[in-house]
Amino acid sequence: MSLVKESREELNLIPQVMHSLINACVGMFASAYHQAENKKQNLLRTDILTEQFKRLLLRHIRTHKSTSDYAESLNISPAYLNEAVKLTTGFTVGFWIQQATITEAKRLLYTTDTTVKEIAYLLGFTDHAYFSRYFSNAAGHSPTEFRLTHRK
Repeated sequence: MSLVKESREELNLIPQVMHSLINACVGMFASAYHQAENKKQNLLRTDILTEQFKRLLLRHIRTHKSTSDYAESLNISPAYLNEAVKLTTGFTVGFWIQQATITEAKRLLYTTDTTVKEIAYLLGFTDHAYFSRYFSNAAGHSPTEFRLTHRK
């Protein structure tokens, strides 16, 4: 009978063990959440500005072409924006603007039949010849060459 008595006692312990395990899991999840929240609060001002700049860049790539355009939107000086972005990413605001512009131009060249001149105007360039030089310098070949090469 002692075996039966021991089995009953073990069965009575199962809910207590389960309760302890659940409490341990909840504690681990709470600790992980607390650490994640602390990391959010400890973000540097430069990280926050860089994130805000990148969001603005995606929204305004067709209209904003200079560091001062974005700095004005963020209510800071162009020098401070450039310093913050360079500190966070290793690259200047101008680099990111150029990369976003070229990426959008490539997307339009690849996916549409829009002329190079029209793409230049869509991207905020008033002179399509300047856009072609800008694209060529950044991409290593002209917009027309890019289209011909990649749309075969």
